[in-house]
Amino acid sequence: MAANRIKSGISQTDLGTLLGLSQNAVSKLELKYTKITVEVFLRYCNAINIDAMEILKQVEAISG
Repeated sequence: MAANRIKSGISQTDLGTLLGLSQNAVSKLELKYTKITVEVFLRYCNAINIDAMEILKQVEAISG
């Protein structure tokens, strides 16, 4: 997820503001220290302007 955020040019701080989260919370989500809810995942995708299915396909490809 972090790679997609970086690719879109949005900082963790700015993304946190868009999501109503702190920068630290965004970091923990990206590092998989905390689980992401479907609602936050969809808002995350919308904020970085990427299709949620695209990220799910990336996860599937990594997972095998």
